[in-house]
Amino acid sequence: LNRRVLELGPRIRANENVLADPRVWPIVMDGRAWMRRTKASYDVITLEPMPPNFSGVNSLYSREFYQAARSHLKPGGMIAQWLPFHLVPAYHSSSIARTFQETFPNSALWLDPLGFTGILVGTTGEEPISERLPGFERDIARDLDSAQVKRSFALGPEGLARLGELGEVITDDNQLLNHHSWLLRREKDQAPANLTIVHWATTDPPPAVPNVGELFKTMRVKPEELKPVPPFQSQGV
Repeated sequence: LNRRVLELGPRIRANENVLADPRVWPIVMDGRAWMRRTKASYDVITLEPMPPNFSGVNSLYSREFYQAARSHLKPGGMIAQWLPFHLVPAYHSSSIARTFQETFPNSALWLDPLGFTGILVGTTGEEPISERLPGFERDIARDLDSAQVKRSFALGPEGLARLGELGEVITDDNQLLNHHSWLLRREKDQAPANLTIVHWATTDPPPAVPNVGELFKTMRVKPEELKPVPPFQSQGV
């Protein structure tokens, strides 16, 4: 939203001077506004907006936004949405997951093996999402190899749908995240509760939808104790 931010790019080593890559075309505009203006279609759309506990970002986690993004994906295209488990209460992370999967039924939850933050990954294609990892055939340096990436898929489509049962769909009209912004900022670290419900959602056959409060009391799981379950084996997807 501010062109001067791009001037800081060369100072941040982690981005590997991406702005100097001739294939990169930076656009200074709100992402949703760009979706309304462009006719372009993309192979990949990645989303890392401000965290859900910031006021005013409901429109970047809503059903209408995901529908707009899907309309700009090519056949078989992929989309990734950051889900910061350490910042978002379990009810709201479940709502984000439910909203995302309503638009992208073929979707999964990936967990960072170090920080245990979540990334929702969806595709317009039919192939099971954890089995299709385009780009790994290129011989370039990576932090994780393809086997490590596949092992970090914690929930497949069935498990993600189970997780979504604990939340509700976020829309432009209900402003779910904005109306609960005080709750989103109340706790400092929400990761244990979120990883608890992810662990619950991996069970097969699926249990009854629990009372969330009781679930948190009886199933507290520390991040370092949670080992992601290979979803496409345990869930029979």
